[in-house]
Amino acid sequence: MRNIFTAFFILFLFNLLTAESIKVPGDFSSIQDAIDNSADGDTILVEPGTYQENIEVRNKSFVLTSNFIFSKSESDVMNTVIDGDNGDYVFRIYESDKAPLSIIGITIQNADDGIMPNAKFNIMNCIVTKCTDGIDYESGSGGICKDNTFEYNDDDGIDLDEDVDILIENNKIINNDDDGIEIRLHKYSGALLNYEIKNNIISGNDEDGIQIIDYPDVSDRILKIYNNLIFNNSMSGIGLMSDGNTVENYEGAPIEEPIEIINNTFSDNEYGITGGANLIAKNNIIINCAKTAYKNVSEASLITYTCLWNNGQDFSNSNYENNTIENINPAFSDKQDFILAENSECIDAGDPDSEYDDPNAQNGSGSALWPSKGTTRNDLGAYGGPYADDWDTKVITKINDEKAGQLLPLNNSLFQNYPNPFNPSTTISYKIKENTTVNVRVFDSNGKVVSELVNKIQQPGTYSEFFNATGLSSGVYYFSISTGNGFSQTRKMVLLR
Repeated sequence: MRNIFTAFFILFLFNLLTAESIKVPGDFSSIQDAIDNSADGDTILVEPGTYQENIEVRNKSFVLTSNFIFSKSESDVMNTVIDGDNGDYVFRIYESDKAPLSIIGITIQNADDGIMPNAKFNIMNCIVTKCTDGIDYESGSGGICKDNTFEYNDDDGIDLDEDVDILIENNKIINNDDDGIEIRLHKYSGALLNYEIKNNIISGNDEDGIQIIDYPDVSDRILKIYNNLIFNNSMSGIGLMSDGNTVENYEGAPIEEPIEIINNTFSDNEYGITGGANLIAKNNIIINCAKTAYKNVSEASLITYTCLWNNGQDFSNSNYENNTIENINPAFSDKQDFILAENSECIDAGDPDSEYDDPNAQNGSGSALWPSKGTTRNDLGAYGGPYADDWDTKVITKINDEKAGQLLPLNNSLFQNYPNPFNPSTTISYKIKENTTVNVRVFDSNGKVVSELVNKIQQPGTYSEFFNATGLSSGVYYFSISTGNGFSQTRKMVLLR
């Protein structure tokens, strides 16, 4: 894991050494008991092992960590596991007036939500896997999400709902069954909410890399998406949807909230960026889109300083400055790591405004500190030139192999239903990746089957099934898919009368 020697991390280590330390299982047999008996500022140190718990946190401020805090070894993260046993959550963090709690160096797995917060908290150097949503940020939450891995979750790696203020930085958000990051722009007015998404690898997700979902009324939010590598996602790199719809249809919604998409690299997504009425796309590289690089980036939006190469088409109904568009092969290094080679014409090709210079980033985007170039003008893409020595090229190789099916078997997936909540009907979408028998059913909260929507052999493809709940009472229902090759998945929906 990269960038662990940050000032933020050092501060945590200092707090660890100076505050009270509680050990699990040494002092308490369960993590829940340790949290309940902690005081503000305490550090809870969890020894390696698997802890099957569904943890609730109420108005507490602590650091929960593993031996990773000392070893800096990912093996300590992988060997310290909190398993939710397919419950509603591993962590439920309630509203709090305390300083944000922190979770560092732990694997979180097997629940509907890995973490469901209604308060700001910090999560660093963790693995969140095999949940429905890795983290389901809800009203009043946010904080710092840094240096984590979100992978193999049944829905979204990170789901952002309601009023959230957040930094998502240096994460690997890979191979999730729906979106890498899903952002819902629910109605909100007040102090400006910042969504800062930077320096992440977002890849191998079965719908969009980042999906932004609009709702009525313009909210007080700004989205900043900088220096991300977004590649090999099945649908859009960044897809904008309207009216609460989360089933990607490539509409390219005219979302009015300001969105800045700067110095990112997009590769091998179906579409690059779709939608936006107030979107600035600058200093990006978009290559190998099967369909379109920019679709419906219109109204007050602008595309400028962009490298486009080998796309089905570059623009559809989009506003761009033609004299700043480069139709060239970006020329990455021979390591296939999306780092610009020394002869790349994308070096020093970004916006020349000093606002985009980064003279301190000697090997990062915007540096262009080449002996033969000698300038600090911004480069195009996420990575400008030879990157730091600890760049993890194994991550890129692993993602590419898994996307090609070399390490993972073919898998099916169940999308969300839309709308949800619903009255009286909703549409359930799912994807089949190989010929197999498919059974799609709806259950009530007692486990009784109320509708069998599908029971037949289906070919690979994406399907939608209409469910009408006329005659059923309000409440929680579940829809499931099971297939002849052993795949099974269940999700929750709400009928509101």
